[in-house]
Amino acid sequence: MGVDWVDFRIIGGIIFVCAIVAVGAVLFYNSDTLEINNNPNITNNNTTNPTPSNNQLTLTLLSDNHLGHISGLLLGSSPGSSSGPSPSPGPTPDPMDHIIGVFDQYVKSTFSKASEAGLPGAAVVLIYNGKIVSMNTLGVRDLESGLPVTPDTLFLLASVTKTFSATNVAQQVDKGLMHWNDTVNTYFNDPNEFDLYDPNAYNGLTIADCLKHTSGLPAAEGDAEAFTFNNSYSHMLYNQRFVLNTSALGTTHQYNNVMYALGGYSAAIANNKLWGDLIKEELLNPLGMNTATTNLSDFLSSPNHATHYITYYNDSGSISRTPSYPPALDEIGPAGSMGASINQLVNWLNF
Repeated sequence: MGVDWVDFRIIGGIIFVCAIVAVGAVLFYNSDTLEINNNPNITNNNTTNPTPSNNQLTLTLLSDNHLGHISGLLLGSSPGSSSGPSPSPGPTPDPMDHIIGVFDQYVKSTFSKASEAGLPGAAVVLIYNGKIVSMNTLGVRDLESGLPVTPDTLFLLASVTKTFSATNVAQQVDKGLMHWNDTVNTYFNDPNEFDLYDPNAYNGLTIADCLKHTSGLPAAEGDAEAFTFNNSYSHMLYNQRFVLNTSALGTTHQYNNVMYALGGYSAAIANNKLWGDLIKEELLNPLGMNTATTNLSDFLSSPNHATHYITYYNDSGSISRTPSYPPALDEIGPAGSMGASINQLVNWLNF
């Protein structure tokens, strides 16, 4: 399959960034020190760098000795030769400054194209050495009001929720309340609630199998019930007893939300708590993610959340977007029901 010009530009950008990392120390940039904002509440929507403020953090500079050595190499002199006194070189910005600038331009250019294709808004953050060095909030969170995306705008996380659920299971393992190889029927021990067509799969399915998508059940099995019909999780789980395995237990990755949710819900059962409460208590609150949500009702109740749209591409080439009720994924919560802002996802990313 041929590679179009968009692919060449992306590849070129990647190569360019890599080249800067490799030889950044010998490239000449603007002699002014570039300052990167360390305030997580700053919004960088402009096409130019914002005016530095007093609370901004200057990135680390190369040492004068190292710069002098590089200057000598560029001028053709040997490391040990001396051609007389030369002016002491001034501070040179960290090469990472230029990479951040290229990254910001790429984000804005990419969003511009995505916006034309129907994307209302986005938020992107870049962390370097534990610090926010770039934050872009782009477009609007609601087309009707025109309210902009801000660092505190909640977005539905969908399957990024799974990373929180798996981490929470790890917490239970660390506390000794669970083990990775615990069988699911240790927690869901009523056959009228949970059973599988293959007795070996039922007796052998572990928490780790659920989180690795190696239950042996078909990929996406049960998604229609979750995404379209909004059935209860108990109904979805009950129906798994009628589903034939398409691979042997523990052998093949087959993405399955209903089975994944079993891992998160087992952690909740081990603590005798609701899953959403457990996630807030053990992950969100300790990380300072106090506006993050674990269910759709709380997400929609937030005054600053991204509106969900369905985009239609018409035969004429025009685009229309219609507000839509988001998929209610509360029933498979550990597999996809969370919402959070870019401001607070910084805490998760650093963690």
